[in-house]
Amino acid sequence: MKRIVIIGAGGHGRGILEILRAAASDRSDPPMVHGFLDDDPDRTGSTVGGVSVLGTTELMPQLASEFRFLIGVGDPDPRRAVAERVLEAGGEFALAVHPSAVIYGDVSLGPGTVIGAGAVVAANTSFGPQCLVNLGATVGHDCRLAAYATVAPGSNLGGFVTMEEGSFVGLGGVVVPGKTIGSWSKLGPGSVLLEDLAPDRIAFGVPARVVDRRKRR
Repeated sequence: MKRIVIIGAGGHGRGILEILRAAASDRSDPPMVHGFLDDDPDRTGSTVGGVSVLGTTELMPQLASEFRFLIGVGDPDPRRAVAERVLEAGGEFALAVHPSAVIYGDVSLGPGTVIGAGAVVAANTSFGPQCLVNLGATVGHDCRLAAYATVAPGSNLGGFVTMEEGSFVGLGGVVVPGKTIGSWSKLGPGSVLLEDLAPDRIAFGVPARVVDRRKRR
């Protein structure tokens, strides 16, 4: 299998490195990470967790035939922008699933998806490309997460929840069963969503209420 280049050498990229190391150790495989790319030129030539920052994302076309990519960016908006550039360069995406995560057997994971340590994903759930389920989050049965959907650490989705493209659940957020978060909407940290959230909204509180609108991407 092709080795992996992580795009983004910040905290989330380092987290992906540790997920891949843990998964390799669990299988007694060699580490899969070749290096990082980061658009901060001051990081080029440095190391993150003992792995070299090879250069900026301008190197993607040169690396696309030999390596797969993962995107170390937690926010769905820039994650989409980077993913589009990778695809334009002819690149392919890997998966990163921490061995402590519990993933039911009939779950489908889209390319580039990252599942953090301690996460639980229940039966008959599907993920589009570039989704993120972070540390200790839970996703109930029969959920549908579209491309770039992001579930922050400690959040909980009930069964039959739909997260449309680019939607985001903040730290410790809760979505009750059967509700939908519209495309590119955000549920704030610690908030509880009791009703569907329309696209391009920001909602906070218990229960969550819309506090702002987002510009359509």
